[in-house]
Amino acid sequence: MIYTPQPGTWDEMIAPNGSVRPHWRAFVAAMEEASPGHWAGRASSIQRLLVDHGVTYNIYSDAQTAPRGWELDAVPFIIAQEEWLTVAAGLQQRARLLNAILSDLYGAQRLLREGWLPPALVHANPGF
Repeated sequence: MIYTPQPGTWDEMIAPNGSVRPHWRAFVAAMEEASPGHWAGRASSIQRLLVDHGVTYNIYSDAQTAPRGWELDAVPFIIAQEEWLTVAAGLQQRARLLNAILSDLYGAQRLLREGWLPPALVHANPGF
């Protein structure tokens, strides 16, 4: 494998003993089987698609700041199943909370009446 992690830093793919972490092994095997030109071609295709489709972002949502081209790496960020289960549980919890808040705001508005959310903040939103 050509990739070498930076000494003294955490690396998601390579363990401190130099071995490939278990959840990365299949991907690393696929990387090693493909030619360097294959990965360069994939990276080039990704960047071309992003430019062709006008994928940009403006971190400050500021009309005076120019939008930046979105960058996407050809190498995915692979998360171990145990880690993903924790992330998924948190995302599900957040979705339930947001749904409950929206249901209340467009319904009984208890969060506003009881002072849990500032009415000025909610009513100032043009999407409300």
